[in-house]
Amino acid sequence: MDKSVSLRVVAAPRAAEFDVILAADDGPGATASLGPLPDRDALRSVFDRNADEADRRAAGDSLHRALFREGVAEGWNALRQHATPDDPMRAVLTIEPPELRSLPWELLWHQGTWLWRDSAVLLRRGLVGEARKVDPEFGPRRVLVIVATPADDEQLLAEQELAVLSGLLEELPGRAHVEVLDCPQSPVELCEAIEELKPHVLHFIGHGMPRPGDGGAELAFSSPGGHEWRLTADEVPHLSEWRPGLVVLNACRTAAADPADWVGGIAHAFLDAGTRAVVSMQADIESPVAVVFAESFYTFLIDGQPVDRCVNATRQALGRLPEKTGAWALPVLLTRSEPDAVLPRILPNPEGAGADAMLRHKQYVDLRRFVGRVEERRKAWWALDDPRDPDVTTRKPVLVISGQSQSEQEKTGKTWLANWCLGTWFLRGHHVISVDLAEKLVVPGHGSRPSPRNKDWLAVLRMIRQEATSAERLCSLPKDAFGDFNSELNRLAAGGPGVVEGVPHAEERATCGGGRMAVLQRRRRARR
Repeated sequence: MDKSVSLRVVAAPRAAEFDVILAADDGPGATASLGPLPDRDALRSVFDRNADEADRRAAGDSLHRALFREGVAEGWNALRQHATPDDPMRAVLTIEPPELRSLPWELLWHQGTWLWRDSAVLLRRGLVGEARKVDPEFGPRRVLVIVATPADDEQLLAEQELAVLSGLLEELPGRAHVEVLDCPQSPVELCEAIEELKPHVLHFIGHGMPRPGDGGAELAFSSPGGHEWRLTADEVPHLSEWRPGLVVLNACRTAAADPADWVGGIAHAFLDAGTRAVVSMQADIESPVAVVFAESFYTFLIDGQPVDRCVNATRQALGRLPEKTGAWALPVLLTRSEPDAVLPRILPNPEGAGADAMLRHKQYVDLRRFVGRVEERRKAWWALDDPRDPDVTTRKPVLVISGQSQSEQEKTGKTWLANWCLGTWFLRGHHVISVDLAEKLVVPGHGSRPSPRNKDWLAVLRMIRQEATSAERLCSLPKDAFGDFNSELNRLAAGGPGVVEGVPHAEERATCGGGRMAVLQRRRRARR
């Protein structure tokens, strides 16, 4: 189906009344007046500790009866009857009157079903106007996690949430690169981290609260030394020049601003600044629930699912928790673009290979156990292939990976770090040939020969040729490149002039110690 349906609640020409407008891609629209609503303060209280499941069902039933009336109800039912989980209907609910945005629309309940947990109907909230289109990219997705409170904050299980995020995002190397900024001391430090990584996803772990006085929304930051500062909705547009495609505010009441416009708070501010989608919370979220939210949401996100499917699946996971607190309805997905366009589409390797294919090669399987070292990873990866600088490969940089660490951390494992970089470069569209100089060399007509520790340059070139055609490699050199390489190698082997710049004649016996070397060649192709 992949049908897009729009529901808009707008101010009616009649004083103090509202209309609901239904529109679909293919079919007539409908308009009906918004039905009567219960006391709004009572509706907003359904997530309080003293509320129960019956209260939430009653609120959801009232909201459903108000939203779907007359022709809108008939049109909605006709569209919905053809939707299935495999072929869902996508619907965006736009609440234009500010005084109605804070109502818990995610609790819509009808005939024994929570509408926002129905996998056949992918519901989200939306704003009027479309965000700019985003070009596809080669992976991995860059995720910046901001932890706004110290580790000893007993009200926040930040360490558990970080463990979940790191485990999921590193389980399949090449799909995502996650970095953590712990307790930034000022907006300047936060801005510098965003500008440095230029994340596709910005994930906030901390506390949200109303600002004293006017009730506006703000994010609270504190450090172990007791230093505190606030990021208000008014300051979000000036935070940095970079606009992440998705912002996840896994904190209490980050969808809230003043009582008349809760959803217009921090979430609305990010969208106004250019972010394409924000997931925020419309009430207090307990830390154990926040951990489950992060685990489920990112499981689907790193699988490449659109953001509305990710939130829908997360609602179902939260709904299966034994404590019936309505936590599944807390996430508010607010978008300014189609869900598929929130994050750049990650292009596969030009040969069609992805992260799953990479992990079928024994050289890269162990990378699932390679955790941490994120700064070393990024510096090594970007030394040859900075995603922020498309011309980096024209400068012919050289990267040397040693076992020494430039920080106070323990030594970095050379093999795993090198393999992680090789796999990442491969998934970003490069030809990558990894050569283990300790392996045996098979010379045509002579079979396998013992592998001496020191090899002359001719032996090294022969090993490159051997590995460039091996089925054990992620890819092989292109036919034209291999043909030129093989022709020059044969010329060297025959004692001819060394045409390859920098490679001595075979008889000069230049030697190279055993180790691993890599050939990295950029694949140029048009973006699809």
